[in-house]
Amino acid sequence: MFLLLGNKADWGTYFANVKLENPAELAENQKNQDGKTTLKSLMILENKIGESNFNFWTQNFVSASETLVEDNLYFGFTHNTKFKALSLNYGVGFNYTFGNFSPTSEKFNDLSGYAVVLNAKYPFELLGFKHSFSLNYEAQIDRDKAHQDLFSYDSYGHQIITTLQTMLTDSIYTKLHFTDYDSWGAQYNDGIEYGVSVGYQF
Repeated sequence: MFLLLGNKADWGTYFANVKLENPAELAENQKNQDGKTTLKSLMILENKIGESNFNFWTQNFVSASETLVEDNLYFGFTHNTKFKALSLNYGVGFNYTFGNFSPTSEKFNDLSGYAVVLNAKYPFELLGFKHSFSLNYEAQIDRDKAHQDLFSYDSYGHQIITTLQTMLTDSIYTKLHFTDYDSWGAQYNDGIEYGVSVGYQF
């Protein structure tokens, strides 16, 4: 289940995403046990700095289940630029994390290294349809050792999302996405996620 919100204005941009995974614990995990219901939410706020292409960047990602909670807050700077049709947004900031794992009663609450982000988008036309290819790379680097131990992470972790969007009409679109995880978002192991979606653009 997804809920997406986005906005672009003179002051900057805002994006929010809420995802509910495995509601009512209907699916089993890889060990044939009931999988955990997990709520994941993402909020990104970029506030333009004057008339420049730089932004104040704040981002918050939360992953919460019955047994595990992880909250990552980034604060730093991003920059927007274009190379012909290619749009780029990239930045760096500090990472503040708190969370807990209830079976062991272990907790973490502190600064934990830093975060980098890169977003690229390239629109093109093919076979009479308008398409756009986008890449999102997000990484946490030099995590605190206690942060690593709590979530079974490495010092470095990333999420890479590639998306192909096709406009079927002026309002209806399809999306193909492929995501690669490495020590990311309460994922104990590396993982791959892919999917297809249909949406409506107001």
